[in-house]
Amino acid sequence: MEKHPKVLALVAHDNMKRDLAEWVDWNSEKLSRHHLVCTGTTGKMVERTLRAHHAERETSESPAPELEITLLKSGPLGGDQQLGSLIADGKIHALIFFWDPMSAQPHD
Repeated sequence: MEKHPKVLALVAHDNMKRDLAEWVDWNSEKLSRHHLVCTGTTGKMVERTLRAHHAERETSESPAPELEITLLKSGPLGGDQQLGSLIADGKIHALIFFWDPMSAQPHD
């Protein structure tokens, strides 16, 4: 049975970015099979982590599938609205949000 790639959104508040980075590192092989959508700084961190793993797995005999990552604007600068629009349009299959309940986010 072939699994179809999904569009997954990854978001993290500032104090949770390290936790998300560890989670992405741990799940890099599974995540690299899907199209990822991320806001701002989170997206750059996710892309850097996945590209490092991608390079490790790729060999001339068995090339790794191309990574598909869409980087939106930073959350407070419009990325949250961009992501909300994609969700409202049904273009996101799942949202993984590392939320920090202890810090106020003025744009939430």
